[in-house]
Amino acid sequence: MADFIIENGVLTKYTGKKKNVNIPKSVQKIGKYALAGCEHIETVTVLDGVTEIGEGAFMKCFYLREIAIPESVSCIGVRAFADCKRLESIALGGVERIESWAFDNCDRLRSVTIAGGIQKICDYAFYDCYSLEKLVIPVNVEHIGKDVFGRCPKLTICAPENSYVELYAIENDINFQAI
Repeated sequence: MADFIIENGVLTKYTGKKKNVNIPKSVQKIGKYALAGCEHIETVTVLDGVTEIGEGAFMKCFYLREIAIPESVSCIGVRAFADCKRLESIALGGVERIESWAFDNCDRLRSVTIAGGIQKICDYAFYDCYSLEKLVIPVNVEHIGKDVFGRCPKLTICAPENSYVELYAIENDINFQAI
């Protein structure tokens, strides 16, 4: 715990140098820029009980390739994973909201699976994810913002047929596959 600064359940700063980081049990929220710029981090395990990943929390963690996000996380903050150049896939279990630019410029991100709770994906959330090939979205999403998948030329969105997501894909000239 010496590597973590935690205030009232909020992880405010990681000061360690480990490649594999396990967020402590006492953390309920990963705060703004808490691990931003920690270039040595390769994997992160977030335990059940964390409800939010804050603004810029993992921004510019250039070597981050894997993160386990539990069902308890409901919100991914603005630029939370922006510029995580080696992140390849991510599963977002209980996430209800993905804020703007959350995964911007994640060059190697190929696959994203979003489970049933998602309601809103904000503007530019996956902008500049050139390698993004597959995004699985459930039927209950209510809003997909402006240019969420801008500059994602390989993308196919997988979602239920006749859904809001299918309409969004058609209107934005994005490949669609019914699931």
